[in-house]
Amino acid sequence: MGNSLKKSICIFSHYFPGNHIPYYVLVYLNELKNYFDEILVVTNTRNPENIAQIENPPFSVLFVNNEGYDFGMFYKAFRKINYADYEQIAFVNDSNVVFGSLRFLFEWGNKQPVDFWGLVDSYQKPGYSTHTDNYHIQSHFIVLNKKAIGLLPVYMEQVNFEELIKINDISFLKKKVINDWEVGFTQFLLKNKLTCKTYIDSKKYSELYKNGLPVNVTTKLYCQTITDGVPVIKKRVITSTDLRHMLNIKGNWRRLIKRYGEESFGIENLIKELRLIRKNEIKARILKILKR
Repeated sequence: MGNSLKKSICIFSHYFPGNHIPYYVLVYLNELKNYFDEILVVTNTRNPENIAQIENPPFSVLFVNNEGYDFGMFYKAFRKINYADYEQIAFVNDSNVVFGSLRFLFEWGNKQPVDFWGLVDSYQKPGYSTHTDNYHIQSHFIVLNKKAIGLLPVYMEQVNFEELIKINDISFLKKKVINDWEVGFTQFLLKNKLTCKTYIDSKKYSELYKNGLPVNVTTKLYCQTITDGVPVIKKRVITSTDLRHMLNIKGNWRRLIKRYGEESFGIENLIKELRLIRKNEIKARILKILKR
């Protein structure tokens, strides 16, 4: 955590259709508060019944319309803060479930002589990418130091958010956000001669387990990263209909959380809620297909 002269803030984007803040999100936020002076939770406009749990310092809450996916939330939060006040700004979203301490990550990250860092990188090239180099830090967990913060206004202006949210084609909008934000932000900073690093080196994992082919480590090699000491799993793995995530003994998400989770994180409650979220999301997908 920083001091009064070197403040840090984590902008945490969270979308949920229900009338509460899920337990897994509260667990994540309560872990993150150990490493930042302030946490600004940006969430879709609604009236969560348990909002009082994150309305006390270091937390503050910003309700916004759901536009432009997580980038839209980050953009709106950035417009609300005075970025020059901060030595460190993190962008984190609710797509991860955390079931153990992240101290190892922050101790590592804050020792790196780089301008920005994150949890995991990627070399994967989306079919619609406009970039020649597609290397990027995955945007669900990225931390900016002073030089990178200084370039944020230039990047935000370049993206033209007002035009972005006018796009009605949801598929096109999603691709544009991935291209301009997920890949584009890292590439923008690198082209401005900034330096970066990630705790999980996806190239190393792809060489070890996928013959060097670019791979999304968070969805394909999460068993290995968890075994290697990273207590983080993507929510989309848990809600996936791919039975390998349920039946495969090595890849079973419940088994992994039970085995590697820390008791103080309320593992039983975490699993119980995640099973319910999985059930509801699959039910919603089926209903959507039936409506078509």
